[in-house]
Amino acid sequence: MKKLLFSIFTLVAAICLAGKNPSDEKVKYLDAKVTVGDLTIISEGAYANDAFVKTKVRFENKNDFFVVVNPAKSYFYAGGAKIFAKEKELIVSPNGKKGNTFDVKGKNLNGQAMSLIIDGLSKTGNEKMVSFPEIVASLKNKASFGGIDVIVTDVDYSKDFKFTMKIKVTNVSNDIVILNPGVVEITENGNTLNNIRKRTSSWMIKKGESESVTLLFQTSSDKSEKKFVWNDALVTAALLPMEPVEIVLATTEEVKKDYRPYLTPTPKKTEPIDMDVAVNDKSRAKDKTTKKKESKPVKETKKVEPKKEEPKEEEVVLAKEEKSSKDKRSEIASEGDMAELHAADVDFSKGGKFYALLIGCSDYNDPSISDLGGLPVSDAEALAACLKKNYTFEESNVQVLKSPTRRELVIALDEMSKKVTPDDNVLIFYAGHGHYEDDNDIGYWLPKDAEVSNSANWLYNDQLVAAMRKIKSLHTLLISDACFSGSIFKNRSISLVGATDVIKKKYQLPSRKAITSGTLKTVPNKSVFIKYLLDRLEKNKDKYYSSATLFQAIETPVGNNSSSLPQFGVIANVGDEGGDFIFIRK
Repeated sequence: MKKLLFSIFTLVAAICLAGKNPSDEKVKYLDAKVTVGDLTIISEGAYANDAFVKTKVRFENKNDFFVVVNPAKSYFYAGGAKIFAKEKELIVSPNGKKGNTFDVKGKNLNGQAMSLIIDGLSKTGNEKMVSFPEIVASLKNKASFGGIDVIVTDVDYSKDFKFTMKIKVTNVSNDIVILNPGVVEITENGNTLNNIRKRTSSWMIKKGESESVTLLFQTSSDKSEKKFVWNDALVTAALLPMEPVEIVLATTEEVKKDYRPYLTPTPKKTEPIDMDVAVNDKSRAKDKTTKKKESKPVKETKKVEPKKEEPKEEEVVLAKEEKSSKDKRSEIASEGDMAELHAADVDFSKGGKFYALLIGCSDYNDPSISDLGGLPVSDAEALAACLKKNYTFEESNVQVLKSPTRRELVIALDEMSKKVTPDDNVLIFYAGHGHYEDDNDIGYWLPKDAEVSNSANWLYNDQLVAAMRKIKSLHTLLISDACFSGSIFKNRSISLVGATDVIKKKYQLPSRKAITSGTLKTVPNKSVFIKYLLDRLEKNKDKYYSSATLFQAIETPVGNNSSSLPQFGVIANVGDEGGDFIFIRK
């Protein structure tokens, strides 16, 4: 019986194998990655058979805007045909990651190479802050403004007066609304309270859609009235189209080299150069010259002036480009572009004013926070004197805050935003206690009324970024001699270029840069950072001194003479366009 069953099984298996179509076998493709600016798209585990293609696609967005992927417009190009995908829409947040599976059905899909075209890409842009009105933070309270509805759907107090609140935000009529709950604050008895849930992600809300988020505050009473302070928590935007991206899927690297991408146009044919003919022509020309020289005796009477050559075609083109370079502002987006442009005719004397807000916090109300012996205030005053003496900072435009409370600090930033114009330049300096959380990648400033027991009066990255976004200057430079690194930076360690033409271009383009003393838990009372900062500003002899060059001058000596490594980079989400803050000597 067993022999009979085994024979039947063998016969069935043989029939199945005989009937199997070799084209049903899977073809596996190499993982592939394409990077466009700060957006990376990765294809992983791709495979195909005769009638099916499937791959996992991962999107990594390091931009400060949202990226929207509409897979319905994406397609595989295989066997001379476009086969469109049907996956759901993806929204990739700033500095976020998202993935999805792309698969299609068709015929003749298991070739050695094919293209995946990621089309239907768009990004958020044209952002405008919504000045949403204050509303009382109470249950079921609702407010509408600028095509946005906000309703408080739930409130709750814990025994230690932690106030939890859930809000629902609805985009009624805007193309896009960006919700930044991390910067929402509330006021209570004249005090401004931070949202303790600082790392709450930003949300993109399409027209007709809603998002609910939870906020958490440390309050002093469950009886007092509380009102929202929105800062720039609500921002309207538009969706702007992006160019399609092609990912080549190939079975081997050799196949990939021989494959012509679908989106790449066919290169124009050029006539080959016969090197032997070229060399012979040069040789004949050389012989003619030699014979000509030998046939005439050398006379020492008159020197033959070299014939002036006509300008080459390339030089004419460059001259035209140089003439129009001052109209290039809207086309410049990166440091690399800067280095290739000619100097523009920039008249620095016609620029805007230079403002400075210099903050030194030496004294603290909380006895648990050690006073700093007046040194941060002295540092702020020394920097003020240096700027007024050596650079184009007028006395009336330089303000020194001595050990301010959090409220005084926020008011000063707010006042700065009201008087600064888009032609002006702003320098913000802070020296004092700070704190840096490695786990959360957040830095804080500790004003005079900060308390160790709670963070209600601490000023953290997102709040300062929100205040700086209101300052519509041409250039804003933040210098922080405290533990204030982390998420304030969009990127760090920018390439430093000091050519005069580059500096002129950098002066034309908006910038939002930061120089920080480091990422230590504590900063020594006597600052090595401010010592070299003042030294380099005092000794600088250049008329135009960029913040990038200043950082380059202090990075090594500060690192060599302290346990802290300074940081330099672009401040995230505040409008940097590749320019730089330029100190101009008197």
